Amino acid sequence: DIASIASAALVARPQDAGVIFGAGNRDHLDANLRIGQVDLDAGDMAEIDAVLGRASQLDGDAYELERDCHGQHGSIMKDILNKDEA
Repeated sequence: DIASIASAALVARPQDAGVIFGAGNRDHLDANLRIGQVDLDAGDMAEIDAVLGRASQLDGDAYELERDCHGQHGSIMKDILNKDEA
């Protein structure tokens, strides 16, 4: 699945110090354990880099979007962070 490929690509990058994996349920844990079995070769990484090279970058501080409680991103973060309080 795409999440496993993306996670494996991040883990494979020497400039990344680490990746934080979450497991909300048993299926997530099993999927996370399979990430270590993903074998990306240099060609795979080159293709991933090519796709990432076409991605647009956010202007400014990425967390600024989450701090805006009235904007789209901030509203999503507020809902996620407060879902257990409802």
